[in-house]
Formats: sequence, C-alpha cells, structure tokens
Amino acid sequence: MDGAQLESPDIRRFFWGATPNAVNTSISFGREYAAGAAKEMARREMDEQIRRRFEDTAFWSPAIVTDSRGEAQVRFPMPENLTEWRATARAITAETAVGTVRSYAKTFKPLLVRLQTPRFLTQGDRSVISGIVHNYTEKAQEVLVSLRVSEPLRIAKGQSQRITLPPQGQASVDWVVEADAPGEPTLTLTARSADEFDGMELTLPVYTRGMPCTIASASVVKGTLEKRFRLPPQWIPGSLSMVVRVAPSWFGTAIGALDGILQYPYGCIEQTVHPTLSALQVLEVLSALGITDDDLSRRAREAVQRGVIRLSALQLSDGSWGYTEHERGNAMWTALVLEALQRARAMGFSVSTERLNRGVEALYRLLAEIPAQPPDLKQVPKAKREMVMARWLHQVNQKAHALCSTAEISPRWAQKPLLRLYEMRRYLGTSSQCALVMALHAVNLPAQARKLQEEILARVIQTPTTAFWRERTPYLSKYCEWLWYAQDTYATAWVARILARDDPRHPLLAKSLHWLAAERQGDYWHSTNDTAQIVMALVEYARRVPESVRGSHRVRVLLNGELLKELEYRAEDWLRPEEAIIVPTSLLRSGENVLRIEHQGEGDVVTSMAVRYFEPTEQVQATAQQMRVERIYLKRVPRKLTPREREELRRRYGDESEYLWEHRPAKGVFRPGEQMVVKLVVHCATDIYYGVIDDPKPAGFEFVEPPSAGYEWGYWYSRQEVRDDRVAFLCAYIPKGKSVITYLLRAERPGRVRARPAQAFGMYLPEINGSSTENTVSTTRR
Repeated sequence: MDGAQLESPDIRRFFWGATPNAVNTSISFGREYAAGAAKEMARREMDEQIRRRFEDTAFWSPAIVTDSRGEAQVRFPMPENLTEWRATARAITAETAVGTVRSYAKTFKPLLVRLQTPRFLTQGDRSVISGIVHNYTEKAQEVLVSLRVSEPLRIAKGQSQRITLPPQGQASVDWVVEADAPGEPTLTLTARSADEFDGMELTLPVYTRGMPCTIASASVVKGTLEKRFRLPPQWIPGSLSMVVRVAPSWFGTAIGALDGILQYPYGCIEQTVHPTLSALQVLEVLSALGITDDDLSRRAREAVQRGVIRLSALQLSDGSWGYTEHERGNAMWTALVLEALQRARAMGFSVSTERLNRGVEALYRLLAEIPAQPPDLKQVPKAKREMVMARWLHQVNQKAHALCSTAEISPRWAQKPLLRLYEMRRYLGTSSQCALVMALHAVNLPAQARKLQEEILARVIQTPTTAFWRERTPYLSKYCEWLWYAQDTYATAWVARILARDDPRHPLLAKSLHWLAAERQGDYWHSTNDTAQIVMALVEYARRVPESVRGSHRVRVLLNGELLKELEYRAEDWLRPEEAIIVPTSLLRSGENVLRIEHQGEGDVVTSMAVRYFEPTEQVQATAQQMRVERIYLKRVPRKLTPREREELRRRYGDESEYLWEHRPAKGVFRPGEQMVVKLVVHCATDIYYGVIDDPKPAGFEFVEPPSAGYEWGYWYSRQEVRDDRVAFLCAYIPKGKSVITYLLRAERPGRVRARPAQAFGMYLPEINGSSTENTVSTTRR
C-alpha cells in the first residue's frame, strides 16, 4: 500500500495475454464509535496529536497466503501522512490462475497543515520556512498558526500568526529561521481553530561549516598504553566527537571494520562486491568452526543478501560487470562478482544459474582481450610511451586479480593463462603477485606459487614488532606512480592473506597484522578496498589459528584520568565484536589530552581511537593535493530568439534542448523556480583511476533531471548519485589535465545559504585530493 506510481506491468497480460479473466473483490471495514462525553474526549485526544511518522509506503509484503475462500487479512500501523493511498494486490495460484486489484483510500483532516522546509541547512544559513494551512470545512475558520523550533535553530521574529481561511481555502505562513550551530533540530507546526486542530513535526539536519580535522590512531595493546593528542583552543560547538574501540581478538576487529564498510556512502561495483565477500568469509568461518552467533550470522547474511540483489541488478547486457552500470565490462570486476555470487550460492543464497553462465562466458572473453605481452614501445611516439606502458600495466595487474577469482571458478581453464602471467610477474605489483600465488595454488602449481611467495617475502620492510610490504615493486615504480592499487596497506593485507592460508604460524604474519592494526583510520582503513582485504586477512587468520585469538582479558580505558569503561573478556568471547566507547565531550579539553589503556590477561587486545572536529573559519579555503577543484554557479535563462527560431529549434531538438538556453553569470542571486548551472572544473596533475567528485548542494535547491535521463549514458564520468544534500560523481578514470562536469539545480526555498566545498579525491588513494572554496547563494522571495 503506497502513495507512489506503480510501474509494473499488468500481471494477467503478462501471464495470459488477452485471455479473459474475472476478479471479484470484497472489502470489509469496521469501526467502533463512542458516544457522549467519551466521544468528545476521544475526538480531542485524537485530533490534537502531532503527526510525526511519515512513510512513502504504508505496507508491503512479498507473499500473503489466503484461506480456502481466497481471503486474507493483514494488520499494520498506518503512517500519519494525510494523502491518498493506493492498495494493490496481485495474486497467483498453484495452477497459475492470476489476478490483480487496486483500491484507494484517503487519510485527511478538516483542518490540515503542511510544513515546507529545505532538505537540510548549513551552519550560518538563513532560510524561509513555510506552513501551508488547508481548511476543508464548509465554513470560514479563524486559525492560530504556530511554529516551534529546537536548538540550534532560531526564529528571527514571531512564533505565532493568526489568519482567516475561507471555506475550502488555504493560506501560507512564513517564518525566517537561522541555523546557529550544527545539530538535528525539530520543527513543530500547529494550526488551531475553535473546532479543529492539526500539527506535524519534522527533523531538519544542520551541517557543520568549517575545516574538518581528524586525529586517529590504532594499536595492539599488551600491558599499558598511553596516547597523547592535542586539541586546538577552539572548535565549532557540536562538531567534536571521540570514539575508542576495543576488541578482544583480531576477529572482533574484523567484524567492527566490516560494519564500517557496509555503511560506505557510494555504490560502485567494488563497494558492493568487497563487503559481500567479507560477509561471506565471516559466515564460512562460523560454519567451519561450528560456532553459533545468531546476531553476527544475521547481520552477515543480510549483507550478503543485499549484495547479491545489487550485484545481480548491475550485470550488463553482455553478461559482464563494469565499475558501474554505465562502464564497459571489466575482467577484474566480472571475476570478483562471479566469485561472490558462486560462494553465496554455495552458502544457500538464491543465485540465477543463467546469470552465472552468462558472466563466465563474458569473463573468458574479457581475459582474452588483455594483451599477454607488453606493448612494443618502439612503434609508439616517445611522448606517449610512458602512458601506453602505464595503461598496459594497469590492465595486466587487473588480469592477475581476475585470474585469482577465475582459478576458483574454472581451474582447468585458468592454468595456461596463469603460467603465461607467471613468466611476466615482474610487471605486477605486490598485491597482484599475491593474487597470482593464490591462483597458482588453486590450479595445483605449487612449485611456481612457492617461488613467487619467496620473492614477495624477501621484499619485507620490518621492525622488531611490525612488518609491511610496498605495493610498487621495483619495475612497477618506473612507470606507475598513481595507480589505484598503490596502497601499502592493500599490499600488506594480501601478503597476510597468503601467509594465513599457507603458513599461519609464520613470524611475519603476526608482525604484519600488528602493522595493519596501527594503520587503521577510525572506522576503517584508507578505503573500502583496503578494509575489505584486511577484514578477509584477519578472518582467515582467526579461522586457521583460532586458539591464537582466544584469551581472557581485563581492560580499563581512561581519558585524562577519568575512567571511561572497564571491560572483561573470557576465552569464549573471542568472537565478540569490538566495543565502541563514545567519549563524553565534556572530558576533552583544549591542549594535551591523554588516553590510557590498561590491559591485563593473556595475549593482546586491539584498540583504535578517532577524534573528529571542525575548526571555525571566516571563509573555508580551497585545498589541492595533486587535484584542484573549481565550482562555478551560472544562471540558465532562455536565449533571445524570434518565435520562428524557437519553434524550429524545438521541432528539431525538443522542448528542453540546450540550444534554447544560455548560461549567464549568476552573481549568487536567484528567484524561486530559476535554474542554476553548477559547473565543476577538476584539474589533475596525473591520470587517476577510480576517483570521486562530491559536490554538496546549497540548501533550498533541488536537482533537475536532464531531458536525456533514462536513455543511453553519454557522460565521461561513470555514475551519478543524487542525495538530499549532495550530488556525487564516480569516475573510473580522470585524465591528467582539465575535466568539466555540469548539472542543473532549481531554486526552491528563499534564503541566504552556503554551499560547503566540493571535493575530489582518489577512491583508493585518498592522499590525492582537492576541494573548492565554499559558495554563498541567495534566493529572493517571489
């Protein structure tokens, strides 16, 4: 039952074409009526409730079984929207007799209010909030309309206004509000007449304006550890937060990090398939060790189910998968998705055999398209040789990862390509070489796998307690400085995975896990790609050597001498997810702070901390680290054309053709209904694989869908994601030099607001980044 348009086809025509059918529908509706004083009291209590629960869909169920008469009842709490609802039922029997029926119902009140707000505000914004009041009675109503707001919002003038509404009339009442600080204030709009009442309440997020700052560190603790960090003299009120995480084992750390990557905000293939693979590995460990943990199993199964559904939906028409649904098929992403889907099916999840077969055929074709030998640079102009070689290296490294998954899917087919790639291994980065080691073991080539593993381990960089590996091998460093797989955490996680599989008691494994633990940045590591590999390495280690992660611990966490929490873990608690301790901000102070972790017991505990805050600034300035971003606001206005010219352009190119419009400098001022052209100019010092351009919108502006939406993708970027407060662009490749993105917003709510800086960064190399300045925009009243 919902209030949205239903696009699915008629079920009878779908199954039976023009075959006639008949559907009879009966509806029963019961009420209880009170009388006298009880009736009046019940009416007033009901009528003076504030409506807070608003839903697009009131009820949905995939399957309801009727009784022998074909009848069924469902019960659900009705949302508090005042609107027209549509109930749709589709039925099918075991004999494939089908039918559908649709009915409508309205929820309304004689006196009704609607609250019109922006989707969000930014600290320092000044905006107009409107209350629309409808009188559906047959007599005039004197109505007191009031708006209440909680901090940090403030009404500039007047909380209540008195209006007169004619029968069947409506009116709008405006208030100017100012956002003094970040937070989530509530807005409550009420309208009261002599006989009627209505009220509704909404939450309006207010985002922080300032320079974001993070202090993060992680450690493996045995004994006592002190971490000292400094906070500035001032920070924006409400922006300061601190979280300390403590896990009794590596497995607990992996579960905490898995929760972090499942909440990552973007939706490309990598950020879908890697959390799915990580969750599958957790389920496999629970099964292999015979462990029952209902909550952990439920969360992991839900993550896998979501991943299977989304990965199935993103398959391209040729059977392959690309970085997004708009990118051409890619061997590495196709192989990873197939591995995830096949492992999910082995764990009992529903996966289409036809989908898998089409994917495997596409994978073989894509792998065959990657040249096995490096390009002949003698035939390439000198100025382009480095670029040509770098692109081939990018392809051949992805091929190694693809063949690692392919070896699990079809070992016999993968053997020859793996032997050829083994001869070319000097062109591979450390993570790709580790993937090759796994693949060689999978196709029963242990001699080659052992030799390559020895070559990898020989490149270790270690201290008495830690060990790590560089991603860029000596040859790779000559050509590729900024490829997406160039993180040392990613390389070290891959080495940990092969050690956990081959020799879980190898001394370098424990040291590499200690190094990875120290590299954690708050909820997860540098990217979802890094985090997923580290999660899989930690889970694999716990699976191979479960006794190494068991132990009894007693942990005390103190900040500036104040006890935050005392934790006790028994040996059977090794599966327990990490504890997230939210630190009261009253315990934090300007200058030096001391976090002290005291540990008693067997083995180690894994800890991390993250402090986040915003520093106040008069003007948020642009930043540039290998990338620079400019954001320009223009006004889209009709071109000056004769009626004949306009009609000819409409006839040839359509009513929304860009030939009918021109872009003018906006000077930061718009009227409601006018369209803003957002122009993002990104300057890159080098080619970047897999980048993100994230552009926060100004409050009170709405995204305008381009006329070509729904047709063939024709943009240089790979995916566009429209959110309430931003528009994000995912790019499989951002070339060196200048790139431009434009899109449209429409001015809706009057006010003077700020747009937070646009950001661009490497998805897997966050140290490559840049941001624009903030922009101030005004929307006048009509």
